[in-house]
Amino acid sequence: MAYFYTLYSPNSLLNTNEVASLPTEEGRISIGNNRLTEVKGQSITIKEILSEEEMSNLLFSRFGICQK
Repeated sequence: MAYFYTLYSPNSLLNTNEVASLPTEEGRISIGNNRLTEVKGQSITIKEILSEEEMSNLLFSRFGICQK
């Protein structure tokens, strides 16, 4: 049931927010709501994404996602 809600509900956080996350050897890299978050061990770095162009570049360079 949770999978169905997450996939199809217009109120699901995954359908109303831009989200991408990948594990790395040192921790994790995530994009959520115009923020890039990098976790390396105990260190967390958060960077605001200021433009659509920057978002597209990060999605491609860090996650391999190509937007049209």
